[in-house]
Amino acid sequence: MKKGITETIIFALAACAVAVIMGLAKGIPWTISVPVAAVFFVLCVIISIAQEHSNKKSFKTAADLENGIAFKNENQHKHYEKWKEQKPHFEKPKGSMLGDIIIRYRSWSIAWEIIGGLVLLFILWIVYNELEIYVRYILLGGAIILFYLAFSDIFGIRARRLYNRLTSLPDFADIEKSYMENVLIGSPKNWISVGREYLILVTPKIIIPIHHNRAAVIRRAYIVGETNYNGALTSAASGSEKHFIRVYMTSSVDAREYALPVYYSVLLDKYLAELAFEMLTDLGYPADPSIDAR
Repeated sequence: MKKGITETIIFALAACAVAVIMGLAKGIPWTISVPVAAVFFVLCVIISIAQEHSNKKSFKTAADLENGIAFKNENQHKHYEKWKEQKPHFEKPKGSMLGDIIIRYRSWSIAWEIIGGLVLLFILWIVYNELEIYVRYILLGGAIILFYLAFSDIFGIRARRLYNRLTSLPDFADIEKSYMENVLIGSPKNWISVGREYLILVTPKIIIPIHHNRAAVIRRAYIVGETNYNGALTSAASGSEKHFIRVYMTSSVDAREYALPVYYSVLLDKYLAELAFEMLTDLGYPADPSIDAR
């Protein structure tokens, strides 16, 4: 029997014994305290066995990722290959670089923000006279915030701000030219511009242009939840797996000097992350097939 399960059984038995003794001391009949303790014991054993099984899967997952195995079985890999052949899953930029970024920063959240603002104004209009003055201000303030967020995305306020930061870079002209020549892979607010000279990562908060010579190594990164089990992924949050393309910079000295992170990441769909990694490998970027699990 595994050590972890044995420890759980010993702890559960001790806890049950203490609970029964305390129950008898309080006048609770053993016919009640013993069955309750037995149910508790069984639940502890079941949870311990499930956790042990989960840990085994975790270590296998971690080993597979270290070996660069992205798919759990051959059927998943075939499904990916079929998906890849259906149609091109990348796009060329539309119009100018700024115009393309503004368009790609828009999403369906705009509609929900406008609807949410209208709902708050409707509620305010219907029951205006019955509300306390502070409630009126809260509803009005909420509507204003939602409308601001919606029109901010429509007119590309954030996209323009991020783009303007790029214009101050000395090689901005080359970056913009490369962006217009590259292919784009990703989704609204998270995509990667893939090209021979520049690799450009676009996230909701920052746009990161990386020259080919500055990329030390490129890896995929799969993260499940936010916890590790002795370096292996836990499966406690198996439904929250996220996939990234991670670009490590050429020099950690430069990273410290300019207060930059050791790597940059962009969040992508699993299949898109696989496709982007394959394209970067074909373009000659230094790619490491092992998959980060942290």
